[in-house]
Order: sequence, then structure tokens, then C-alpha cells
Amino acid sequence: MPCLPAGWFDLTRDFVGYYSQHLTKADDGMWPSIVGVRMRKERHGGAERAVVTVNFVVPPGGSDWEGRRVAEVFADWRRAAYDDRGTLRVETRSGGLVVDGSW
Repeated sequence: MPCLPAGWFDLTRDFVGYYSQHLTKADDGMWPSIVGVRMRKERHGGAERAVVTVNFVVPPGGSDWEGRRVAEVFADWRRAAYDDRGTLRVETRSGGLVVDGSW
């Protein structure tokens, strides 16, 4: 059963646990950045949809490398643990888009 409204599942602890065991030089200076991770299966087509909320903000005209790194690790985790596919949105606490992608 979903533990959040509208069918969302909280995966924060699992993802942060995976991420903390797979830190690389690419993560220097940005850990910890994950505030929340939630996922749900879309009603149309049954595809997975995930949202990772982070505590950093990309400044206007700034680089989104931190968001791309979070998306990369998320994709690695889902492939390794579940071998599934879906779409991913990395966003700030206020809902601002950092990066969109898929895994």
C-alpha cells in the first residue's frame, strides 16, 4: 500500500542508503543532498514515475551537474535493485526543476 497521498511510495531511506554506499569523487561537496524520494506507478501504461527532492538549487545560468549526478545514481540503483524503467524528476524543495530524465 502507498504510504503517501495519491499513490506515492516513500523510497528515501532505501535510495539514500544505496547512494551513501556508492559515493565517488563526483559527489565531493554535495553530500548529503537528498531530502526525499517518492515513486508511483502511472495509471496510464503502468510506467514508474519517480521524484527526487534535493536541498540544493541550481542558480540561474548555473550548472545542473549535481542534479544529473543524483539522476545517474538513481538510475543505477533502480537497475541494480529492481531492473525496471521509468521517468525521473529531480527537483528542489519548492518544486523547481533541476533535471528530468529516465532510467
